[in-house]
Amino acid sequence: MTPTKKRYRLHQNHVQSAKLRYQQKNTSYKTALFAILRHIISILRSNCKSDQRYLFGMNSLHVLCAIVLGLFPATFGYYGDGTWYNLGLTACGQSYSNSDYVCAIASSRFTSPNPNNDPLCNRKIRIQDPSSGKTVDVKCVDKCEGCQYTDIDMSPAAFKKLRSLDVGRFKVNWWWI
Repeated sequence: MTPTKKRYRLHQNHVQSAKLRYQQKNTSYKTALFAILRHIISILRSNCKSDQRYLFGMNSLHVLCAIVLGLFPATFGYYGDGTWYNLGLTACGQSYSNSDYVCAIASSRFTSPNPNNDPLCNRKIRIQDPSSGKTVDVKCVDKCEGCQYTDIDMSPAAFKKLRSLDVGRFKVNWWWI
């Protein structure tokens, strides 16, 4: 068996194992896609040590860069701290209660001088706890002054869908829907 066929068979085995894990855990398709990409990246990294060319004349480092720079940000959104806060009057000009599924994002993301008219107000976001695969859909209604660019601050109701309020802060994936 040639080295290229061995790599291809190894790649197929990694994809199959990721598919099986996906079926066993019953997670979202994005989580399964992430697992498959992670396996492909590990294969490409192992091949980066050699200077062999095997895919359309590109070496494995070029392919790895294309995957990471091209697919990863567009597919998976953002990774940052998830926290919760008590609601009231928000930057988008409406009042909400702690039982609403809403969130605040970093104030640096808002583009309009008057946040009531900002295009981010009322946009939908899906937040995922990467450790459990649980997700919650929320509406962006507020600015978070203490948040980094990739952090997200949730209402207590939304936070409780992912973890207990006692946790206070944990890493989340989130993206616009």
